[in-house]
This record gives sequence, structure tokens and C-alpha cells, in this order.
Amino acid sequence: MSERTHHFQKFLAAKFFTFVVLVVFLFVGPAKANESRARLTSDNAKSAKLASDEVLHTPPVDTALYSRAPSELTKKERWKLRYHGLRMAPLDPRHWAFRRIDQTDNRRLVPIRPFYLKESDDGNFRLEQVVIRFRFDPASQHQMLEAPSLHSPLLDLEFNGDFRMGLPGERPPEDSSYVFRLSFSPLYPSGFYYRSHLRSLRLDDAAYSIVSGQIHELKLEVSEKEARVSIDGKRQGRIAGENLSRGLFSLNVDWHPITIESLEVRGSKLGKDGARSAVRVSGLVSVEENQ
Repeated sequence: MSERTHHFQKFLAAKFFTFVVLVVFLFVGPAKANESRARLTSDNAKSAKLASDEVLHTPPVDTALYSRAPSELTKKERWKLRYHGLRMAPLDPRHWAFRRIDQTDNRRLVPIRPFYLKESDDGNFRLEQVVIRFRFDPASQHQMLEAPSLHSPLLDLEFNGDFRMGLPGERPPEDSSYVFRLSFSPLYPSGFYYRSHLRSLRLDDAAYSIVSGQIHELKLEVSEKEARVSIDGKRQGRIAGENLSRGLFSLNVDWHPITIESLEVRGSKLGKDGARSAVRVSGLVSVEENQ
């Protein structure tokens, strides 16, 4: 075999090897990529399903504390109770929880975030009535106008809530509810709203009047097609809708201190026997020794 023939054979072998690599890249590569993409999509779907199944989060609090008299609690134990709840209004984690996306590792500051009635996370739960006796700490017009981030006396009752987690790092595809807001601040009018994510639309034009520093009783009554509110026994406003008694129910306040004297949520849920049973929940916790 001549040297020229030998070099030609080596040239053909190199070309054939290049052709084989190109074929593998064009046909096998995309198949592997699609397989990896499908696996990733499947993993993301599993993560999304896991997240949607665990919307509400309860911190690891010793629930035995909630069965003890306030006079038996230490200062540290009282702080543990105050951390889980609205500002100045601790709530029992056996009935109230915040969403996992609202979780924070800060243990020295009570964050402002909505607390959801755990019973309302059951699709068979129907909200009927909420009664709250409360008072806002006094606030002047100057405080509310000049420092609204600290002095905005308001209380939000959200109902017919719908929340679905998205993939990690993505905006939740659904975060909406109806809201009744009772506010003493001139910057945030009281009334019924529809909220979607961070946007809200006022639904009524009723006038609501309260006084900071005084005790008021707020009653929200909800049926499938109507929600109406009374303040201190007087009917104030209403809205109409569909399936209003279904979905998540939550409470929220702002940084301005609020004292909740009493709280009761009434509704019903469907039992395994197909019959509806009454639900009455408070979950309001006292940490004061003189109560």
C-alpha cells in the first residue's frame, strides 16, 4: 500500500467519525434534551402540587402553652404567643395560620400579615358570620396623614379567598378575595373591596363611621349570594355575588395597635356522613395576667 493510499484511508476514517458524531448530535441529542426537559417539568409539577397542598403554615409552637392560665406564663412564653397573631392580638395556631409565602425568620418582631382560619382551607367549609369587638389605639389626623406606615388604624376581613401557589420563584397564579375594610384613617376608606394580588377595587359607596380609642362591634354576615356588615348593631353596607361563603377567610391589621376584646367565627362544614355540622371558632388568646 502506497503512502498516498494510507493517508487517503485515514482521511476517509476521520470524515466517517465526524459524520457519526454529527448524526448522534442531531438525532440523539434532542431526544435526550427532551427527556431532561420532561423530567424537569415533571419535577416542577410535583413541586407545584406539593406547594399547593401546603398553602398554610403553622410555626413549631408548643401548643401546650395555649392551655395554661396567663398568670402561669413566663415573659418568654408570652412572647412566643404574641409572635403568632395580629398586632396586639395573639391567635391560636390550632385554628389560625399564615401562608407559607408570608413566612419570616424574624423572631423579635411580629410581622404584619394576614392570618387564615384553618377550617376555611377545607373546600366544604361555608362561612356564615364573624363578630369582633375591638378598639384602635387613639390616633390624630396629623399622625395618620404624616406617618401612615405607623398610624393607619384599620381592620381587614377577607372572605371568598382563592390562593394557589406557583412554581418556586414565580408569582402565585391566583391570589384574590373579597374584603371588608373598617378604617379610621382618611387615607384608606372603609368599605367592601375586591382584591386581586395587590390591586383592590371598591365595590360600595356606603359611609362608615367609627372612633379610635372606643370599643366597637363589627359583624360580617355572609351567604352564598350576599355579604352584609353591621357596626355597633346598625346595618351599614352590603354586596351581592356568587359563592361568597366559600373559600379562605382571613384577618389582617396594620402597624397601628388594635385591641381585640372578643372574636367569633361561625360557619358549617360537610361531614363524612354528608350532613352539615356547625363550626364555631375563636382562637383569640389572652396573655395578660389580669384577664
